[in-house]
Amino acid sequence: MFYSSSSKLRQVLLYLLFCTTLQWNSASASLISYTMIADTATPVPGGSAGEKFAAFYPPSYSKNNTAFWATSTIPPSHSFVSMGIYKYIDNKLDVVADTNTQIPKGTGTFENFGREVSIKDRNIAFRGSSPSTSQNGIYREHQGTILAFANEDTTAPGDFRKFDNLRGPSTTEFNSLSFWGRLPEGAKILPGGGLEYFPLKEGIYSATSNIIVSLVDTDDPIPDGTGNFTAFGPESVVVDNSFTAFIGHGESNQEGLYMNAHGSTWRVVDNSTPIPHGNGTFSSLFAPSINANQLAFVGLGDKQAGIYRAWNSIHGPVVERIADLNTLIPGQANAFVDFGAYVSLDFSTLDIGKAAFVGFDPSMHSGIYIYDRSTLEKIISEGDLLFGKAIDGLAISPDALDGNSIAFSASFSDGSQGIFVANVPEPSTIILFISGIIGLFEKRGQRKQ
Repeated sequence: MFYSSSSKLRQVLLYLLFCTTLQWNSASASLISYTMIADTATPVPGGSAGEKFAAFYPPSYSKNNTAFWATSTIPPSHSFVSMGIYKYIDNKLDVVADTNTQIPKGTGTFENFGREVSIKDRNIAFRGSSPSTSQNGIYREHQGTILAFANEDTTAPGDFRKFDNLRGPSTTEFNSLSFWGRLPEGAKILPGGGLEYFPLKEGIYSATSNIIVSLVDTDDPIPDGTGNFTAFGPESVVVDNSFTAFIGHGESNQEGLYMNAHGSTWRVVDNSTPIPHGNGTFSSLFAPSINANQLAFVGLGDKQAGIYRAWNSIHGPVVERIADLNTLIPGQANAFVDFGAYVSLDFSTLDIGKAAFVGFDPSMHSGIYIYDRSTLEKIISEGDLLFGKAIDGLAISPDALDGNSIAFSASFSDGSQGIFVANVPEPSTIILFISGIIGLFEKRGQRKQ
């Protein structure tokens, strides 16, 4: 009798194993675990008595470490108190820099911070400023020490002018980062008399704590394009070790995603690139995510939008679709109608098949999805409960995905917000779990015989 029921159960479990192997999304969804890093009920580290977080920007994530921008307030007045950059490392929430932090190589304290923060391992890059004293700079924090890599008192490499604007730092795991910088118009007295005029100049730069190198600027020609670059996306700069990617612009509405490494700059995709599984070419490109020499990005066309990945093979550029407006939403009969501004590649491995993005359904409800080896899985979406509260908004950064974990910001129907990390099991975890149950019942069946 026992053997018969065990055999039937074994058949059921084998069927489940078969279904899991083919499509494991629904099974894994219940196994996804979530960690809350901070929310609007969390006391601000290093803050005043009663000070709590008020608003967040999507976090950056690397090797179980998280960094993010946030503002704070003191209830019940809820008036603005402070702004800062914060980190969650070794299960401890701490401040990186806030409005009480002295400006390295500057005077006074920070007054403002750029919302885009970059973390790789334990290195955190951010932009801090003091508008009242005309200070603005790019900084990196590591284990409590903040270094100034560039500020508006820094002379640009190969030029006599100093930066007048700095944006979008992205850090590596080592002692370097990349950023966008601008130089003002200027004039230089020539040795024989007279003046030489220099127009406004933008560029993408790489820096260590004491050396800055120009990677590309508006004096350089556009690879596979016409003329020189005219501008760069200030918040589009991303770096992975020796590879730096960015959005560049040129005359006649030229726009593209470009990559620089080892002294060379090349085109990955631009608005002459055909849209995979679409019509025509890309019309707009949004901030990329990088993994070595591979990129993922949000691209638009005529009545088209999608998430794509691209890289250069020995045969030339390759662009593939991850999801577009024809892609069915997991668990629904509807296709996506729009996408968030950012996509994140998994930079813990060279596997080009894994990326996370935010997609919207026909009701404009957002959800976070992971594309892994041609399989699309929902992680979480609006209307789901997270720590007992209903979600009404989700967002990620270009550095959100690392391995099987993804960091994100969420807003809730009660007006609160928070920073969270979802830990997604591999398919093998579920398969091994079911296989273990099968083995257990087989042993019991043998004993009964």
